[in-house]
Amino acid sequence: MREAGNPTVAVLMSTYNGEKYVSEQIESILSQRDVNIKLYIRDDGSEDKTLSILKQYSALDNVELVIDGENLGPGNSFMRLLYNYAGLEGIEFFAFADQDDIWFSDKVAVAIEELGDSRQAKLYCSNQNIFKNGTDCGLRYTEPQDISLIGHITKNTIAGCTFVFTKKLANIIAGSRHVNEELLRYRLHDAWIMLVAICCGKVFYDERSYMNYRIHNANVVGVKKESVLTKLKKLGRLVDSRRKDRNVRMKTAEQLLLCFPEINKKNRGILSVIANYQKDVGSRMRLLRDGRFCQNTGESRWMFIMKVLINFL
Repeated sequence: MREAGNPTVAVLMSTYNGEKYVSEQIESILSQRDVNIKLYIRDDGSEDKTLSILKQYSALDNVELVIDGENLGPGNSFMRLLYNYAGLEGIEFFAFADQDDIWFSDKVAVAIEELGDSRQAKLYCSNQNIFKNGTDCGLRYTEPQDISLIGHITKNTIAGCTFVFTKKLANIIAGSRHVNEELLRYRLHDAWIMLVAICCGKVFYDERSYMNYRIHNANVVGVKKESVLTKLKKLGRLVDSRRKDRNVRMKTAEQLLLCFPEINKKNRGILSVIANYQKDVGSRMRLLRDGRFCQNTGESRWMFIMKVLINFL
C-alpha cells in the first residue's frame, strides 16, 4: 500500500537459481521504511525452485515477476529491466538488488536523503558489510573508493547492489543508444551505469554500509596474492587472441563515447585516450606516462605496460 508523502522506488532484481536466499532478500526489500517499494523481478532462466518462490511473492500488489525464458547473464538481465521500467509513471528513484543479500531497513531511505531531487541525474552507492556463514565480518572497504572516471574505468570496485539512482539518470540511460550486449557479458551493468553516472551526472559514495553482502560458494570477493606461476599464466592469456573479453576497457570507452555524445570535454578526452590508444601514438604514450591509469588497475606496472604494448587494455 502506498503511503502518502513517501517517495516511490522501483527495485530491480535479477534472479538465477537463488532458491536458498531469495526469500530473505525479498523480505528485507519489502521491509524498507519511509519509502514505497515496487519490486520488479526478472528471472534469468532458473532451474531450481526460485520461480515457484517468486510466483508466491508476485501475488502481492507491489511485486511484479517477469518470465521470458531467456538466459541473458546478469549484466544484460539487469539492463533489460532498466530499459523496460525506466519510463514508469510515478517512480522517482531506482535501485538494483541481488538475490542473496540482506538489506537493512533504512538502506533506501538513507540513499534518497543523500540524493534529494529525483529530477537531476544522480547516483548513490555505498560500502557493504561482508556476511559469511551467518556472521557479519565487517566492512568490505576500510578506505574511501575512487569514483573518478579514470579510477572506475580502469578498476570498478563499487557493487550495483548498493545503487540507488534518480529517474533522471534512468531516463538518460534508457533513452540513449543502448550499450553493446556483448560488452555487458564482461563489464556488467553496475560498472556501466556507474560510468554513465560519472560522465553524465553526479555520484555520491557512502563509506557506511546499509546491507549484508552475502558470501557463498558462487560469490567470492577479495584480492589474493599472485604467485610467479599465476602471473605467467595471466601473461599467457594476454596473447590469446581468442579471448572475447580482450580490450574490455577500450571497448567500454568506445561505447561511452558512442552512446553519450553529451559527455563533457574533459571526460571525452580521458575516454578518447583509452578508446584510441591502439591507433594513435599520442594516446598510447599518454597511457604509459600518466600513472593514474596504471595505479587504478590494481595491476603491477610491468603488467600494465605489457597490456598497452600488445593492445590488450
